[in-house]
Amino acid sequence: MVVPINVNDLLILLNQDYVKGMGVVILLQIIFTGYIIENLTYELIINFQTHPTNCKKIID
Repeated sequence: MVVPINVNDLLILLNQDYVKGMGVVILLQIIFTGYIIENLTYELIINFQTHPTNCKKIID
């Protein structure tokens, strides 16, 4: 006897907690990467301002 199971309902039940956890992880990753990118751009700007000649050499 095969019980007809709605696959979508099953996936939704399985995924509810999983998706909540993943949402938190993704949010943390976005915040973390944003923080790193901000720091990198900030450092690049400062380096560019303090050492413009070095940057020009690299660009050329």
